[in-house]
Amino acid sequence: MELHTDEAVDIYIVGGERYNPLTGCILLDYMYAGAFDTLLIDITYEKGRHFKRTPLGITDAKFNFWRLCRRYLYPTNSEVGCWLRDLMRHCIVFKELLSIDAGPMLNPQVMIQGLHELSSKDGVIRQFDLDSAMATYAGLLSGGNLRACMGFVLSFVNDNQNHGSITWRNLELIKVLYRHIRHTVVAMVEAHRNLENPEDMIDLEKSQQYKDAFYNDDFGNANENPFMRYPSTLVAIAAVDDFEGRIYQQFTNQNSDDLYDFVNEPNLSTEQKQARYSDVQNILLYSNVRGDMAGNIVGLGHAVDFFGRSLTMPKSMYKDPDNPAKYFPIFDIEYTDQDRMELNNYQLIQKTIARESIHEEIETPVGFGKTESEMSFEAWTPDDPAATKKGTPGETIAVKKASPADAKAKEEGKQNTFFLIAIVAFVAAAFWSTN
Repeated sequence: MELHTDEAVDIYIVGGERYNPLTGCILLDYMYAGAFDTLLIDITYEKGRHFKRTPLGITDAKFNFWRLCRRYLYPTNSEVGCWLRDLMRHCIVFKELLSIDAGPMLNPQVMIQGLHELSSKDGVIRQFDLDSAMATYAGLLSGGNLRACMGFVLSFVNDNQNHGSITWRNLELIKVLYRHIRHTVVAMVEAHRNLENPEDMIDLEKSQQYKDAFYNDDFGNANENPFMRYPSTLVAIAAVDDFEGRIYQQFTNQNSDDLYDFVNEPNLSTEQKQARYSDVQNILLYSNVRGDMAGNIVGLGHAVDFFGRSLTMPKSMYKDPDNPAKYFPIFDIEYTDQDRMELNNYQLIQKTIARESIHEEIETPVGFGKTESEMSFEAWTPDDPAATKKGTPGETIAVKKASPADAKAKEEGKQNTFFLIAIVAFVAAAFWSTN
């Protein structure tokens, strides 16, 4: 039976943009367990809200949660620099291919002030003189070379593998770049659906033309996040809505007592008791039943903090970050009327209480067969996405590689009409002028 960690991701990783503003990218990465496929572009344009999840059992759901924490909550300085790189690249490509202005990149104060606010001692951005940098950026901008402006911004990135927490960091620069891309994608989807002008924006995103423009610099694709490579999967405009309207169930002390009896059932060996306790602990911890988890030593918030300090201070006392949750007991909690869990996980608890198997077969996505130590919660992408089950778009994605002839046909002959450009440019320009 699958475990959901929706609320945990929403609270501790996305946090309503309080933590990481790359919301759509994070949610697609979460829902598809890192298995990227360009079919997700089609779903964004054609089906809107109809993203579905890759089902994960208890162990894999746990791995997936810590993978996301590592990638989006405690990234390396280099990775954050690459977020800036690829966000700016999309802004530039929009200008070159769709004649849409580059939004925040046209404002030296927005770019350099935002960059300055990202800087801190040993942080993502090295410290610099604000006035001097702003004058230099303005000079490059006046020459009309946006790629030179991008290179200047990236010259301040501390390109190293030191992990840092982005919690409460001022990410306004990343936010404004992301919002500009998001609004442009909304306009692109509207243009794609315009019956009077059914131009195919899907093919534009997948085209060699877009790829060539995206990589038309010397910064390469190191640390590239596949969910950020295309604008539609970067913002995933409908994915955010999938966490709304979730059904919750109250979790009571009666449930807790029943689970305690399940774990301590007579005639069980020590190993059997430990295995049952581990299952119950994982279900409760990752279901986010505690309303005050962040302040409770047995809660997931404390485990996330433990995990982060293990990454950012590797020489400290935290020697085993692979599974921080295992250090926190769950049977000394007094549950209140406010404690809840997602309905899917509540049903998993009831199945456990009824002594039914909670380990029914769930096909494991490629890459999750690794052990905890092998995964080490690094940013993970599957070695062979084509091996995941079922090729149904919107469910578990399977890669279908096009033939060279198909690829060439897709990449050639796609020219956007003046009418399409006018639609997208008008909507994007109207938005930027009001913000």
